[in-house]
Amino acid sequence: GHKDRLSDIYCGSRWMRDRIFLLTDEFEAAETLSHETYALAMRAGNRTVRASASSVLGHIALIRADYAAAKRWAEESMEIILALGNYANAGNAAATALMASLMLESHSSTGRYVDLINQATGPSNDVGLNSHIIGHALLAAGELAHAERRAELAYERAGGRLRELHACLALGNVKAESPPSWGEAERLYDRAGQLAEQLGARSSNAFVLQGRGELAMTQGDLENGVRLLQQAAEMFHNLRMPHYALRTESALTTAAISEDRPPERLHS
Repeated sequence: GHKDRLSDIYCGSRWMRDRIFLLTDEFEAAETLSHETYALAMRAGNRTVRASASSVLGHIALIRADYAAAKRWAEESMEIILALGNYANAGNAAATALMASLMLESHSSTGRYVDLINQATGPSNDVGLNSHIIGHALLAAGELAHAERRAELAYERAGGRLRELHACLALGNVKAESPPSWGEAERLYDRAGQLAEQLGARSSNAFVLQGRGELAMTQGDLENGVRLLQQAAEMFHNLRMPHYALRTESALTTAAISEDRPPERLHS
């Protein structure tokens, strides 16, 4: 009878199922079902689930490089979350809005998003599973210190292999920014790669290749860096993740310029 009543537990269970599809790279299913969950939450007047569904839809739009939609969904999620006074759960939506704003070259609210991410560290917040997208957004905004603090928090709190995987990726990306920490970055990517293989996490495998490739290029090993980045770009295209494919191909273009040759493009 919960479905007929649109009870809180029914709406919340739907969102949890939708998020599982997102975390297992089933983006089309996650998107279709999240639209349904959003509509049901509107009918039920369940603002918490409406905000959660909006956050998932914003995340998917970001992955698909639909930055205007990503920002719109993330802003709706944050508006509800902040009205409810639950700042601890604003991190994922704020990171989505931050990255979307940077891609749209709209910097007017980026400081606000960074502040919200920094407030979203309470015990009710799932720091581990949000750590990778949050880390990407903070690094893209040039917030290295905040990215490191957030990644270390996620790593300390990681419980279970999936949370550990995301935390290793986030912290590895931070460590790759500092030459004295390159060895630690390689260790974290190795661990993330092991966990991704164990869990069959396809997008995480691509993120590992991307991180290793960018690190190899930074270290001057262009041949290995290009090989790893080409593999990552191919995986991102196959998974329909153009936002990350474009970033990876941008790194390949940089490598081509460094070698003074025409850049290789895997796809039109």
